[in-house]
Amino acid sequence: MRRLPPLLAAALVCAAPAATRAFELIGLRWPSGSVGFRVNPGFDTARGGSTEQQIEIIRCAAAAWRDQSRASFQFTYQGTTTRKGFNENDGLNVVSFVSSDGGDALAATLISGEDGIARSFDVVFFGTTGGNSNRWSGPGEPGTGELDIGGVATHELGHALGLDHTPVSEATMFASASGRALHLRTLAADDRQGIESIYGLRTQAQPQVQITSVTPSEGPPEGGNEVVVEGLNFTYDSESQLLLGGAAVPGTRWNIETCTRIRITSMPAHAPGTVSLQVSSSIGSRTLESAYRYGGPLPQVASVEPSEGPITGSILVTVKGTSFLPEAVASVGGKPLLDQTFVDATTLRGTLPPGDAGGPADVRVVQGEDQAVLPSAFNYVDFVLSLGSASGAPGQTSIPVDVRATSPANLTSASFGFTYTALLVAVRQVSVAGTDASLAEFVGADIDNDAGVTTVGIVMDLDGSAISFPAGTDRLLARVLADVSVAAVPGLELPLRLKDNVGSPPIELIFTRVGSSAKIRPFTLDGKVDVTEGVRFGRGDANGDDKVDISDAVFHLDFLFRGGPGGPCEDAADSNDDGRLDISDAIRTLRFLFQGSEGLPPPSPGPGLDPTPDALSCRG
Repeated sequence: MRRLPPLLAAALVCAAPAATRAFELIGLRWPSGSVGFRVNPGFDTARGGSTEQQIEIIRCAAAAWRDQSRASFQFTYQGTTTRKGFNENDGLNVVSFVSSDGGDALAATLISGEDGIARSFDVVFFGTTGGNSNRWSGPGEPGTGELDIGGVATHELGHALGLDHTPVSEATMFASASGRALHLRTLAADDRQGIESIYGLRTQAQPQVQITSVTPSEGPPEGGNEVVVEGLNFTYDSESQLLLGGAAVPGTRWNIETCTRIRITSMPAHAPGTVSLQVSSSIGSRTLESAYRYGGPLPQVASVEPSEGPITGSILVTVKGTSFLPEAVASVGGKPLLDQTFVDATTLRGTLPPGDAGGPADVRVVQGEDQAVLPSAFNYVDFVLSLGSASGAPGQTSIPVDVRATSPANLTSASFGFTYTALLVAVRQVSVAGTDASLAEFVGADIDNDAGVTTVGIVMDLDGSAISFPAGTDRLLARVLADVSVAAVPGLELPLRLKDNVGSPPIELIFTRVGSSAKIRPFTLDGKVDVTEGVRFGRGDANGDDKVDISDAVFHLDFLFRGGPGGPCEDAADSNDDGRLDISDAIRTLRFLFQGSEGLPPPSPGPGLDPTPDALSCRG
């Protein structure tokens, strides 16, 4: 067993001149040229980065001995452990942090073996040195007063592979850590010669910087976006240079996070086009040609969902593709989507604009000077049948829901069916009175509230009198009067869905136009009834002063016979709850107050919801 001399905190200001063979060997080597290790980080996360970042830094330190040399040796990371400190007999090789004081040492390594063969090692970082707290850094370069985890780990892992201290002051294996220990991340020639002498060469090629990816590989000409460069043998900012298209990127715009990742926090502006990216350091220089495109790739439109819709617009559509930017504008038939939202680089979403005519329409995406077109990708349907939306409180009746038709030609007939939640909605009536179909010679409605299905047939002309439903947009075809059950919960949306072939017998959803018996299947838009909070009132409180007294009877009689104003709630004035406002309501209130008759119908006493639906309204 051998505990190596520790890495000292004090810097030596001079060193012996470098010799041909200045490196020193411990005399132990790993027989397979490979050794696994585990990490128990534990550094102060406020400065040392997250646990994952600490592990990544230590893994980079281990990788430096292979990637920055030609040696046939590598450390292999095997995960985390809870073990810390020195223990030569536990079968684990561990890099750990302890909060205890290291004396003169920032960190230390224990390596054991016999007959020149290494058997185990442990590397320990100390929380304090000589009673002074060690401020261990996180990703990137350490700040003032901080010590670089990566540099110190690289030094200690050099001991673990078999190297002793060297007199070469610029080497990673020098006996003390000057400054912030940052320079220890980069192997000097003496370090490389040392490990290569122990394990031999795996290649004749000198170590180099590598660039494997640039993500994203495109962006706006004005710059300002973030880009991540992945690769190998990135060391640290102050010894490195980053160039785009041959021009140096200011150091304020980028930093080396780990040995494999550079983060450009704000890309510089550049004219549209493709540029190279170059990373240079003491290890070498690497250029990736055509690495980044200013202006980004051209947008591409792949599809639109749905691929057809009403000429009246108003439905939600999604445009799918690639390379969309936030400023992209999607259009259908030459009109931009309404209320458009940029979801991500593959998705734009918005409301379909009205079409000028039925038939195919192009879908186009424009961003800056770039655009993409998917010809005839969307089909506008010019025959449309829609159910409207309405709202009502639990127990409310005769809620009007409009049925509207859009057609480029006059219609002779229309038939349709719709479904609804039987326990919560009931259809009271379907009528064409006051609509554009009011002259229809036949109107039939089969209402099956038990099944939640209503079917409707409208024929404008039975005898050749040339009556028709007029062409146009959103013409009122019929009106459905619906009731909301008292069991409905406020906040619910009760759907009304147009369906083909529902009812008994099944009814097709079709139009016929004047002069033709051919079936036309319109595009359908469903409706709904939103269940709202019912208005709370007190029965008999005709004047709305939250009390029931003689003034309510007088107020109601004044309204009935002397033209006085009505109260805020007709239901409240309906004292006998018969669904009508008349003198009997005032008499019921007076008898309740002065003749000891039975109490008023609910809600009473005190405010509540109306348990009996009727045609009276209440504003609250």
